[in-house]
Amino acid sequence: MNTDTKSNERGTESTATSPTQPAAGQTAAKLLVRCLENENVEFIFGVPGEENIDVMDALLDSPIKFVTVHHEQSAAFVPEVCGRLTGRAGQGATTRLH
Repeated sequence: MNTDTKSNERGTESTATSPTQPAAGQTAAKLLVRCLENENVEFIFGVPGEENIDVMDALLDSPIKFVTVHHEQSAAFVPEVCGRLTGRAGQGATTRLH
């Protein structure tokens, strides 16, 4: 964990976590999954691939379920339909953007 040492009014040093440094073991993929969990996301529809493998690994420890589709267009259409049927936003993930 990255920490900053600061002197307080009494002249003693206190240790505080730097807000500009990530928490130990924190990755962008884990942060993304945590944000999605905070938004109560239940499913992500997509095509697994090397471009999103870090997100796939982060989902292993998450209650969010990754639903594999066979084509990237389905990764967009399925969450749209789920959103229309449930009234909740759907999430899609692709391996690449064109």
